[in-house]
Amino acid sequence: MITGTDLPVIDTPVPTTEPATPITEPIVTTEDEQMMRVAAGAAFMDSETPGWWNKIELDTFNLRSPACCVLGQVHGGYHGYLGNRFPEYRTGFCMEADDFALGNGFLVRGPDDISGWQTTENLWRAEITQRQTADETS
Repeated sequence: MITGTDLPVIDTPVPTTEPATPITEPIVTTEDEQMMRVAAGAAFMDSETPGWWNKIELDTFNLRSPACCVLGQVHGGYHGYLGNRFPEYRTGFCMEADDFALGNGFLVRGPDDISGWQTTENLWRAEITQRQTADETS
């Protein structure tokens, strides 16, 4: 008879459904941090697509909508843009794409963080309005 003490020890990791690299970045909580991310996103858009703000319709702008956010309105879709920039994004979770979107204010950590989403959207609206108004007066 084999007892529990007679069983061999196997050091095989147990498979999990968790991502290989857990997301450690906290939810965006300060407006200063959100302002820095939106400024970084605007600078990125300036380098990638000059005049990008002219493609934004503020009447339909919605940061939480993949079709109506900055990338959605300028590049035809949030998910399509990230899939083209980060091919591994097309097959599922991609930390690089997530970090890019977070760092540039295109995404707010936590889908239920309504305050964070609204604050970030308002910052984008202010940035876009400032640029559109400057174009109209020049």
